[in-house]
Amino acid sequence: MGYPNVAALATQPAITAPIGTLAETDANGGDLWSWSPTGSPAGKVTTPGNGGVWSYHDSNAVTALMNVRASIFAGGAKLDGQVVTDGAIVLGSFKLANASNPYTAADVGKSIKVAGAGAGGIDLVTTISAFGSAGSITLAAAAGTGVSGAQVVWGTDDGPAIQAAFVALANTGVAPLFDYGICVVATPVGAGNPSHLTIWGTPSVTICQMLTGAGNTGAFYWVQTYGAAQAITSINTPGTRVVQTFGAFALGARIFVTDSTSSIGSAYTVVNAVAAGGGNFNLTLDRPVNTQFAIGGLVYPLASYPQNVTIRGYGMRFTGTSQGNVEGYIGFGAAYRCFVYDVVADGSMGAISVGAFAFNLDKGSVESSYANCRVDGASIFSGHEFIACERCESRQCQTSNCGSGYLFADSFDCAVFHCDGYSNINDIVWGSDLVGSAVGSTRCNVTGGNFEGSTYGANFAYGSSYNTITATDWSYTSSAGVFIQNNNGPCVGNQLQGVTITGSGGNGVFVSGNGHQLTCANLTVARSASDGVNVSGNTCRVTVDGYTSIDCGISGGHGAMLINGTSDVILKRGTFQNTVPFGGSGYWEAIVPQGGCTLSVDDVVFAMTAAAVAANNGIAFQATDVS
Repeated sequence: MGYPNVAALATQPAITAPIGTLAETDANGGDLWSWSPTGSPAGKVTTPGNGGVWSYHDSNAVTALMNVRASIFAGGAKLDGQVVTDGAIVLGSFKLANASNPYTAADVGKSIKVAGAGAGGIDLVTTISAFGSAGSITLAAAAGTGVSGAQVVWGTDDGPAIQAAFVALANTGVAPLFDYGICVVATPVGAGNPSHLTIWGTPSVTICQMLTGAGNTGAFYWVQTYGAAQAITSINTPGTRVVQTFGAFALGARIFVTDSTSSIGSAYTVVNAVAAGGGNFNLTLDRPVNTQFAIGGLVYPLASYPQNVTIRGYGMRFTGTSQGNVEGYIGFGAAYRCFVYDVVADGSMGAISVGAFAFNLDKGSVESSYANCRVDGASIFSGHEFIACERCESRQCQTSNCGSGYLFADSFDCAVFHCDGYSNINDIVWGSDLVGSAVGSTRCNVTGGNFEGSTYGANFAYGSSYNTITATDWSYTSSAGVFIQNNNGPCVGNQLQGVTITGSGGNGVFVSGNGHQLTCANLTVARSASDGVNVSGNTCRVTVDGYTSIDCGISGGHGAMLINGTSDVILKRGTFQNTVPFGGSGYWEAIVPQGGCTLSVDDVVFAMTAAAVAANNGIAFQATDVS
């Protein structure tokens, strides 16, 4: 039906006389209401008292009551997806059979996904080319793998209708509403970056993507576009606001600064001043660029980018399949103040490809966030990903079964607040989008939250520095609660404050490599299979002020602390206990300094069954107030 006169909706005058009464008729959470007397109001009008706007919902005069909202059905979306679990197809065949007889002739042309029937056992994504019977249809592509008892999802590709709705309603103050049903998206939504838009969902809506191909895309994916780049002609100083380029930019231009391969970037900035000199141009920006870029790096003007887009899902679910380098379910590139609330992503109708992300804030995003979102990842590479972002965050979210729960690459001043994670490979990762980089992420914070069953709890890599973890609990990590690794540069200035690590299958805190700096305050590590704190590297500096170690080394490790290498470790206010018999070596050592390290210990209490300190290899050991 479309959205006639949509630009005038937000400015309709209030009605002063009663125009009818409402009765809620929808029991599935879709916000559907009926109108009395029979029929809908003529046109779209503003109702008295609440500022809401009526729009037609269907020919039966069922309407959607909205605070300036318009049903997605009015724009032509069908949300007619169906799911069965008895699909059978033979390798190389185009014929799909279902004993449940779910098909009709109207299904021809619809998009379809057959679980596991693609090449190598991936999902087969194609269309229905012919109707044979209620139990048999012909697909446009042959099965790459024979399957039986397979999940089959099919429906109208609503992508084009949703895209048209987003474009029509952008900048109008009218919000598209996803009422109910399974919405199949085989054509990505978000092209052209429709902005100043709020999207509403309900718990009765499932967005099932069926995407193939490559590139920065997903079911809902806003991707920035660029103008012509100018080369960087002088190495910039990180933390300053000046970048020198070969060509000029207009005042007020939003720019994205990146390396010569466009692999590492900074959050977008705004040009405040341009000064010519020596054949080059000095750009003064609205805020500092925190990464150093070499001569030959590139500065791109943003031609379009998403801004002020909000998705209020209220339990709306994203699921489905992608193949190739499809990025994920919801994503924004170079976003400004874009927000996603109360959305669920899972693998209930297929999983996105390995290397993809459920929720993504891509290169250059600023002041954008996810809140109260949940990801059950299956093969998802990352639940939440932040690439070259600044002041972006996840708040009160949950991730499980992901490669990384929350991944920050080349980002600055980003945060995870009171989020949880379960059975991820990495719960938190600070790193870089470029393998071999020494840039990493800086001044990012994790506050609160509980994480359980991961391989690594928090993983610092690629020179990530000055990040902080506060009041966070990790339990039953298989390798380490906190892991600092030496990938192409030391990680310095990082802090743990009030962190508790329980039941690690390896080390509680593992500092591996050279030159790292870590400060811990009020750290508790209990029942770590190996060491409570393990510093294995040279020229590291680790300070622990307030350390409680309980039964660490229970599977043959050393105990509360192992220092192996020419590092400097300062330990203040510690309590080291062992209360159970240990396996492995059969004895417990509270602190094991070796390899040429320097250790300073002050105000530490030991309660143990065997040797407290094993000093060797010419260690400089300083201890006061030790009992």
